[in-house]
Amino acid sequence: MLGKIVMAFTTSLVAGYVYLDNQVEVRNSHASVTVYESVKDLEKDADLIIIGEATNKTENYIRYHENGEIDDYSTKRMVKVQKIFKNNLDEKLAVGDEVEVWEPSIIIKDGVIGKQQRTIEGYRLMQNEKKYVLFLKKNTYFNNLAPLGVIQGKFPLDEASKSLNYAYKDEFKHYNFPQFDKLNEEVSIKYKME
Repeated sequence: MLGKIVMAFTTSLVAGYVYLDNQVEVRNSHASVTVYESVKDLEKDADLIIIGEATNKTENYIRYHENGEIDDYSTKRMVKVQKIFKNNLDEKLAVGDEVEVWEPSIIIKDGVIGKQQRTIEGYRLMQNEKKYVLFLKKNTYFNNLAPLGVIQGKFPLDEASKSLNYAYKDEFKHYNFPQFDKLNEEVSIKYKME
């Protein structure tokens, strides 16, 4: 398998914990994920590669089982395009346009604890007004864009240096995913605002 490995897990609830300072219970699920071992492989699979600024325009998408349990979920977030590196979409894009990105995580109100975050593979939602290098793939079934490899398609930028923000590195420590460090390093060298 040149450059990428496919890992398969059954989707299941595997972790739950609470951020006591802001009353958010986090529930993490695993899923089948392609593991990218190089930026070249991310670039090859991506339909759209941009630097984008996360807006506060979000909407939860939730699909329920007949028994009332959550079956599928995402946060639909509008991202303002800052720079375009690759666009294989049918739609033309320009700097300043907004694209809808489906993030594999949601925060919902929970009557018991306050808020609950459901996430896949530990994905953390983009922060409003922060810039990210995004490797996005179009899902033709849902007609939406999502980060490649769940956590591997989103890299935060540092506003001061216009390169990847290593101050954000703690955002990814909980993944225990050595390949991400390698990807992070490669992206920081190649993808900049300038």
